[in-house]
Amino acid sequence: MVTYTVGAEVLFDGRRYVITSLQNREPYTVRLLATTPDGPEVRMARVGDLEKIKSYTEPRHDTGSA
Repeated sequence: MVTYTVGAEVLFDGRRYVITSLQNREPYTVRLLATTPDGPEVRMARVGDLEKIKSYTEPRHDTGSA
């Protein structure tokens, strides 16, 4: 089962992409879109090869005490 949704930002091969479509059956694949200086880049990937962007999912303690 796919745990991502369309519009989610993910990392693939160390680059940030947005999921533009997903296949919710074997083999679980997603279409990814990224912007580059040369224009859009579209890639296909397996869900197992994606990483969540940790700065979105892990709490940060960056407010400091006053």
